[in-house]
Amino acid sequence: MAVDIPVYSIVGQIVDHVAVDEAAVGGRPNMELIRQAILMYEANQRVGTAKVKTRSQVSGSGAKPRPQKNTGRARHGSRYSPLWVGGGVKARASVWALSGNAPTRTEWPVAVLAMRNSPRDVSTL
Repeated sequence: MAVDIPVYSIVGQIVDHVAVDEAAVGGRPNMELIRQAILMYEANQRVGTAKVKTRSQVSGSGAKPRPQKNTGRARHGSRYSPLWVGGGVKARASVWALSGNAPTRTEWPVAVLAMRNSPRDVSTL
């Protein structure tokens, strides 16, 4: 059975009607799928300008912190190693974007429509 859903203009007037199968807008909503879609959307809105320095970008002297031998301590060549306080970080990728698989991208609008109580509560812009 098809349900008539009104299509509204930006002004708020009904300009058309769309016939949608009641099974597409009814049923149980898949809340996990909706959660994934929201997470994907919010992660892709992130600007991602956070940055930290690697050991080659930390400013300072290139001198050895202590002699190589006869101190009884471990050998170190630089005080900008990630092991030292004030040292740089290990190189890492800074990509926060998420992309769902194809079924997730195509089925989440149906899950959102199913979240509504009744097909008569659905409107289209």
